[in-house]
Amino acid sequence: MQFQKTTEYAIRILHYMHHYPYKGDVLTVQMISDAIGLPHSTVVPIVVRLRKNGLVNVVHGRNGGYRLAKPGHTISLYDVIWAVEGDKEHSNWIKAYRQGLHNQEAEHPVLQDYFREVQEGLVEKLSSKSIADIELYPQKKAV
Repeated sequence: MQFQKTTEYAIRILHYMHHYPYKGDVLTVQMISDAIGLPHSTVVPIVVRLRKNGLVNVVHGRNGGYRLAKPGHTISLYDVIWAVEGDKEHSNWIKAYRQGLHNQEAEHPVLQDYFREVQEGLVEKLSSKSIADIELYPQKKAV
């Protein structure tokens, strides 16, 4: 299974917001863009989608921007994938799983069971990892 580049970018954005040194501070799109090395024009639609799906909040006004809507340890990779790819064709397995139709892909009962088991395992794994759990930029070990 391959996820969209946008999903990777969303994870990087949320990871940065979670690890920003001043928790709860409002971050502008430009700050996020500069920090993670993505163009402003790439970050804006992703942040808007994350806001629409309840993962970030917008703060209006002169000193406005975005902040996480909830603690980073409560935002799972599954939440991010659903927010970014939920309505995309290649994410039908996610929609099917959420709708309880996860065994409709194969006609043979053994394959249905196998596919259901794989899908359930993948959803479980993605749900168990939060953006706080991911170490995108490992610390160098002291020699």
